[in-house]
This record gives sequence, C-alpha cells and structure tokens, in this order.
Amino acid sequence: MAPAVEALIERDTAGSPVDESIRWTNRSVPELAEELQAQGFQIGPDALRRILFGELGLSRRQAFKDEATCNFEHRDEQFQYIAQLRAEYERHDWPVLSVDTKKKEILGDFFHKGRAITDGQVRVKDHDFVTAEQRLVPYGVYDTRRNEAFMYLARGADTSQLACDAIRRWWNRMGQDLYWYAPQLLLLCDCGGEQRLPSICI
Repeated sequence: MAPAVEALIERDTAGSPVDESIRWTNRSVPELAEELQAQGFQIGPDALRRILFGELGLSRRQAFKDEATCNFEHRDEQFQYIAQLRAEYERHDWPVLSVDTKKKEILGDFFHKGRAITDGQVRVKDHDFVTAEQRLVPYGVYDTRRNEAFMYLARGADTSQLACDAIRRWWNRMGQDLYWYAPQLLLLCDCGGEQRLPSICI
C-alpha cells in the first residue's frame, strides 16, 4: 500500500528550496483516500494517515516564525556593546530598565471574546471603529536590577512621547527613591512598533 500512496502524492509533492531533504504536499488526507479508493484500494483516512506519518515519514506541521527578516552587518557588535553597557551599569548599581508596550485593549461597547451570565442579550457595536482615545495602552517599565516592574496604563497612541512619560512616572514614583545616587540610567528598547526608541543612556 505504501508504494501506491507514495506514487499518488509524488506529482503533488514539492521540496524545500533550501533543504532538499524536506518534502511537503498540498493534498488533504480525505482527498488522497478518495483517489486511492477510486483505484480499487480499500483504505480510509485513518489508515492513510498511519502510512503517511508512520511509513513515509510525513507529518502535519504548521509554519512558525523563526527566520529573521533583517540581517544587519553590525548586529552582533551592537549586542556586544549593549552587554558591555549593562555590565558597567550593574557594576555601579545604576538602573537598567527594559521598556515595552504590551497588548492593547479597546474600551467601550465593542466586541470582546468570552461569555457572560445574563437573562438578556449583550449588545455591542457591529463594527470596531476605534479611535486612539478608545484604546488602552499598557506600557511596562521593568527594572532588571531589582526584578520589579511598573505598569503604566494610558489612552491614546503608542508613541515615543508615551514611552518617555512612562519612564518619567516610574522615576517619580519608584526610581528616585531607589537610585537617588545614580547619575544616569540605561534604557533597553527593542525599536519595534511605533516607538522607534534605541537602547540609550540617560
């Protein structure tokens, strides 16, 4: 049976352009089973899966994000420089902050996943036309030295101004009491999204 299955998928099997040992087919198991049955074989989808996965070594896989789309010439040098900065700040016990925005939420009568226990209907707007002021932006300021975080909840756009405001609030509420002696602080930012902030010293 396995040779018949392999011959069936051969015309629909492609190889990876970067790895010749990887094969894949766009045919579904029920489609293959129906075609084999039309050829006179008595086989169902379950038995066919056992042949495909067990004997032919194929399996159902989902694509996952793993390959970097950007490859900068001096990327490794940048990370080494950041590591040196962190070591220097940790040696002086100066603040090292990792800052980033978290998953945004919409506020108001908009659709949210989940169910409610009620004797009526939960009605929301039929379209999610959300303005900046209706979007809640959680912004995190994480103190890597003390393993403590400050979460700032704001409404509006995720901008560099919001990042600076969150850092200022962290300093006023926590930082100045903990690091009153520090002449500067180190910010670790991923430069993603709308912020466009580098890793900088302040």
